[in-house]
Amino acid sequence: MKNIKTRFAPHFLLVLGMASNLLHAQPPPAIPMLNSPLVPEFVAPGSAALTLTLNGSDFGTGSIVYWNGSPRQTTYQNCCQIYAEITAADVSTPGSALVTVVNTSQLYGPLVSNSQLFSIAAPLSGVSYTAPISMTSPDANGIVVLGTADFNGDGKPDLIFANNCSSNCYGSTVSVALGNGDGTFSGPNTFAVSSTNNYNVNSVGFVFGDFNHDGKLDLVVLNSYCIELPCDLGNGTFSFLAGNGDGTFQPAVETSIGYDPVAIAAADFDGDGNLDLAFAGVGYSAIPSALYVFLGNGDGTFQTALTVSPAPYPNRAQVAILAGDFNRDGRQDLAVGAGATFILLGNGDGTFQSAIQSPTVNAWGLAGGDLNGDGAPDLVISAPCGQLPGCGYPATIWVLMGNGDGTFQTPVSYSVEDSSSMTPIVLGDFNGDGTLDIMAGNSCGIFSAGTCSGATLSFLAGNGDGTFQPQVQPQGLPSFVGFDYIVAADFNGDGRIDIAVDGGTTGLGAVSSLLTTTLQLSSINLSFAGQNVGGQTSPQSSILTNIATAGNVGIANTKVAGPNPSDFTLTTTCPSQLSPTAQCQVNAVFTPTATGPRTATVAITDSAVGSPHMIALTGTGIAGAIASLSSLALTFASQTVPTTSPIQTVTLTNTGSAALNISSIAASPQFLYKSACGTMLAIGANCTISVAFKPAFGSTQTGTLTITDNAPGSPQTVTLSGTGVYFALSAPSLAFTPQAVGTSSTPQKITLTNLANVAGPFTGVRFTGANPVSFTQTNNCGATIAANASCSIEVTFTPKKTGSLGATMQAGAGGMSLSATLSGTGK
Repeated sequence: MKNIKTRFAPHFLLVLGMASNLLHAQPPPAIPMLNSPLVPEFVAPGSAALTLTLNGSDFGTGSIVYWNGSPRQTTYQNCCQIYAEITAADVSTPGSALVTVVNTSQLYGPLVSNSQLFSIAAPLSGVSYTAPISMTSPDANGIVVLGTADFNGDGKPDLIFANNCSSNCYGSTVSVALGNGDGTFSGPNTFAVSSTNNYNVNSVGFVFGDFNHDGKLDLVVLNSYCIELPCDLGNGTFSFLAGNGDGTFQPAVETSIGYDPVAIAAADFDGDGNLDLAFAGVGYSAIPSALYVFLGNGDGTFQTALTVSPAPYPNRAQVAILAGDFNRDGRQDLAVGAGATFILLGNGDGTFQSAIQSPTVNAWGLAGGDLNGDGAPDLVISAPCGQLPGCGYPATIWVLMGNGDGTFQTPVSYSVEDSSSMTPIVLGDFNGDGTLDIMAGNSCGIFSAGTCSGATLSFLAGNGDGTFQPQVQPQGLPSFVGFDYIVAADFNGDGRIDIAVDGGTTGLGAVSSLLTTTLQLSSINLSFAGQNVGGQTSPQSSILTNIATAGNVGIANTKVAGPNPSDFTLTTTCPSQLSPTAQCQVNAVFTPTATGPRTATVAITDSAVGSPHMIALTGTGIAGAIASLSSLALTFASQTVPTTSPIQTVTLTNTGSAALNISSIAASPQFLYKSACGTMLAIGANCTISVAFKPAFGSTQTGTLTITDNAPGSPQTVTLSGTGVYFALSAPSLAFTPQAVGTSSTPQKITLTNLANVAGPFTGVRFTGANPVSFTQTNNCGATIAANASCSIEVTFTPKKTGSLGATMQAGAGGMSLSATLSGTGK
């Protein structure tokens, strides 16, 4: 069961720690917060030096921007905007950089912001992912929270996930899988979060940051003791796990909260340089919903809870929570999604003003960023709801544009794939065009007999003005069981934003990374209908596209492998170098050699991430007859009307696995056939069909030999052609001596002969060509020319002008048009 996963949408904040050997200054002591996106967020390799604009809060005159842990020249604008100078060397090669802002405090040393990713890669014309790289989670029931951060400080993103406790379990755990920098991860290392004495406890959210000022990432996990309704217990806890800086943690220290906490956020809410915590709890019966704030002491411990009561949302609401400076006053605020969107503006001391409500419905996921570049944070909310104010299906993405004062404009909705439950979202510039995009997943694409399958991703490309293009599904993805969590990072260091999701293609108990690739396949599965053994299907194709705007994709080879490679034949139009935005095609034909399921795999070895790219081939061989013809066309030599030509033969063979039943054989008029096949042809047997040409009139004739049977492709056909010869002229041309203009030559005779043994019609003589009026004729042919008889045509040359003159004489006889070339000179 996935009870926790369909109830809560936890959110988490990454705050990176750094070594405390920086020069001490005297900026504001608060921990800075860095908004998304950086401006710009994405450049192509080899770009010139640039000025990077960073928006956020709690910046000071001594704030320093760090690029992959190294300081860059920084200019202070105000509390919410600073600039950093990025050199050409920083962006010379493909890759990515983590950008952070550091304030220094005399009391605590470096105070480090959350990080933002800066990508260095060519833009993409679309979004495509490699096959999932999956690892098994410790609990077969799957995971309930997923996040990414660099827990061991090696510059490679790691994954962290809380393991599901479906029922009847004691204690809760989280697991860390360290990134290898190539999209793969080490086996997960699991840590206890709550006491094993606690029954049916489940982690519902976590945050990470440097809570004790030792420069190492720590972890705070939110625990719920109410994983099924109705709740028997009403307590919740949070667990603090101090990081060791190597991807491991010290034992958890657990603290009680109020009733049933479901969402968590971290920020410096009181501006004292320590990270604080905010929790959302949902009420039940007589216990009201509440928000709790625990102010941090800077050593991993926390003060007594401040309660924001009553909470602005009702009991048992679905809740998401997000920290940010929504009115740009330098103080951290809270956004809460729970039936509507509520903004609680911070007072700077850990308390908050009364909630400001913006209309949305059933917020499951909540993300923030500057979508239109005006410096004011905007919100993106996912909900399994239809149009306002009601709630229905399909799932919807709501975009709320911020006014910069804590209020938001009217929500705009965007449809995504159908989903009746949680719709996870993540923001990022996935196609590298400089604007934030939305990636959303549906937790259950198809629900049948208690099982989910067919989950997909929805990609909504940002236009840069706060609007988004209609959803598209990234191509090349297999069918997932479900997506409840999506996180984004550059997992293989190529400068492109990748994603990681919970679940996999076969079940929930997995975590999968999906790497962005520049080679897009229109289909990764080619499935053929049942085909008789020995027969051949029509081809199916997958289109390969280089979706990068710069840089070729090298294609080394395309091969068929797997259990039944000989049952599939490939052809391809792909060159050795596929240029940017270009396409090529891989075609497959299924020719089963045996009955039953037949499978193989196309392996495309290329230079793009994820090579070799794979296309699954499937088909089923079935028992049946196959009609094979020795020739598909017969051409006969010229034949005199109405005589019969020499015989040509076609051999019909049954290459299938069942008898070939022949229901009829027929030939077009003027072609004769004789069959030795009968009405049935046994397996492996063959027979001969004799064909002859007997023209009824002159000219070229075409026809068809048609065999109707029980084999695929019936009727089988053979194309037939031949030329009937009826009449002939005695000479191909007549040449006249020079003749004075206006005078007539002596007539020249040409004989028209009927070669056939039957009479044929004569339809007359006409002249065409350049100078037809200079020639005349008389003939004695009559309307019909008897069998084997001849007649004469006498042509006279009477030039109408001087110079070389010519024409063509055409005599119509027996359905033919016979011609002779005429020439003469006028003087």
